[in-house]
Amino acid sequence: PATATTATPAVATPVTPATATTATPAAAITPADAILATPVTAITPVAAIPATPVAATAKQLVLSFDFTVEGLNWPTGKTAWNVYKGYDSGLAIDNDGTADEANTHRRVTVGYPLNGTEYDFVLADPDGATAHNVYQSVGKGIYVGTLRYVGLPAIDGMRLAQVVMVQNASTKDPAAFSRNVGICSNIVDTKDEGVVYIPGGEFQNQCTNMGEYTYDITDSAAGTMYYLHSPNNASIVYSLKLTYIPVE
Repeated sequence: PATATTATPAVATPVTPATATTATPAAAITPADAILATPVTAITPVAAIPATPVAATAKQLVLSFDFTVEGLNWPTGKTAWNVYKGYDSGLAIDNDGTADEANTHRRVTVGYPLNGTEYDFVLADPDGATAHNVYQSVGKGIYVGTLRYVGLPAIDGMRLAQVVMVQNASTKDPAAFSRNVGICSNIVDTKDEGVVYIPGGEFQNQCTNMGEYTYDITDSAAGTMYYLHSPNNASIVYSLKLTYIPVE
C-alpha cells in the first residue's frame, strides 16, 4: 500500500497596510477676467523709414527709317546738290558750272522727318570726287556707290549704340564677291586711305538681298555723326534702325 504523505500547512504572510497619501491641493486658477485686466507692456513704435527716391532712368532712343518712300526731297540721281540745304561741294555742277578748286568736299545735308522731328543725314562722295554717286532711289533705298558715305544723325547727349541695316542690292555668292559695308568716323579722298572704322562698325560682307545686318557699336561719342561706308562695291540701304543711348 502507498505511504501517506502529510501536507505541510502554509505559513500566513502578514500584509503591510498602505501608507495614506495626502492629496496636494490644485493651484488656484486665475479667473479669465483677471487675465484680461492685466496691463500689456506698451510696444515702442518703429520710426517710419523714409522712401528712397529712385533715380529716373533715361531711355534709349530707337529710330527707324525707310528710304524707299517718296517725298523726302533728297537727291535722286547724279544731279546738282546746291538746291539742298547745307551743301558743301566744290564740284562745278554744284557751283553754276564753275568748279571751286579750293573746296575738295562733296557733301550735302538732307532731312528725314520722323515723329515730328527732322533728323539730318549727310550724303557724301570722297573728297575730290569728279561726280556724285550717292542718292535716293525711290522704291529701292539709298544708292551708295563705291567709296561713298551716308552720315547718320547725331543726337545731343546720346551716342550711337547699334545700327541695323537692310541691304537691297542683289544677292551674290560671298565666296566670290564682297560688298563690304562698315561704319567709320571720317571721310577721306578718292584713294580711300585713312578711313577709321569705329569699334563694332567693322566691315560686314552684305551679300544677301533684303538681308539684315547688325552692328553693335561699343565705342562712340555723344552728339557725333558716323558714316556708313561702302569701299569696294555699291550698296543700297533699304532701311535703318538706329539705337542711341544717353551719355552721362
